[in-house]
Amino acid sequence: MPDPRALRSSVCFAAALVLSSAPAGAQPAPPAQLVAVDEARAAYEAGIAHLDGRRYQEAALALERSRALREVPVVLYNLALAHRGLGQYRRAVGLFDRYLESPGAGVAPERIAAVRAEREELERALVHATITVTPASATLRVDGGDPRPSPETLELDPGPHVLEWSAPAHRPHREPITATPGQRRPFTVALEPIREGRLQVDASYPSVEIAIDGVRVGVGRVDRELPVGDHVVTLRAASYRDVRRRVTVQPGVTVRVVVTMERQGTPGWVLPVVIVGAAAVAGAVVAGVLIASQPDVPPLVHGSWGTVRE
Repeated sequence: MPDPRALRSSVCFAAALVLSSAPAGAQPAPPAQLVAVDEARAAYEAGIAHLDGRRYQEAALALERSRALREVPVVLYNLALAHRGLGQYRRAVGLFDRYLESPGAGVAPERIAAVRAEREELERALVHATITVTPASATLRVDGGDPRPSPETLELDPGPHVLEWSAPAHRPHREPITATPGQRRPFTVALEPIREGRLQVDASYPSVEIAIDGVRVGVGRVDRELPVGDHVVTLRAASYRDVRRRVTVQPGVTVRVVVTMERQGTPGWVLPVVIVGAAAVAGAVVAGVLIASQPDVPPLVHGSWGTVRE
């Protein structure tokens, strides 16, 4: 790989010209513009000092400041070197490309060839992954970044990475890897479908007996996993009217049912309160209104019944 200091030696002279003020004969720049040029030059010089000291993170930050104020070829080139030093080869390749698109006047052809050779060497070091994932709708998060549709091919920098696939109603898959330069790596990922959901039942009276699908499961409060589908919840307590409702359990979702029991002898009315929310459970996110009752549910329904989906 060409020595970045040797490549940079003659480029720095160009920087003094490119980052200087207006050429001879031109109208003087407005004061604000001159200030921006001075700030860009100062940030550039700080970046070069950090780069020479192999403080690549500081160099990248300083050169990015210079670029934001005044983008010139020499800044792009040295910024590419900083990202190369950080192991961020993809970013460096993109910056070399920007530099090669417009390297500026007076740059010798042999220097252009040397920069292009360095860029090609970095590109050969990139890691290329091929991905086959089920379901096809799965999303991929790379190194904690934003999720995006899982691609068929993926380009990575060499080094450690964490790949995380997820899809609704499926358990997520997390795979830490250490990629070697130039590696070509296949990934075949099949996310496991979630066939259970969670049901929590809270009654206003602590001695209420709670049954699910005709089987007594607890008193006062129940929290358990159930197969996906419809289930009938029945609550009974002495001196209180029985409550019976159908609850739909969905994959990877917690459904919380809050029941206010009615004492016997009170009017038989129903006050349903439905609060809808959503949360990720085992990688699944489900939203929408839960169907809390169906026409074929036994008609015995007493008290206030609220559901919260979490």
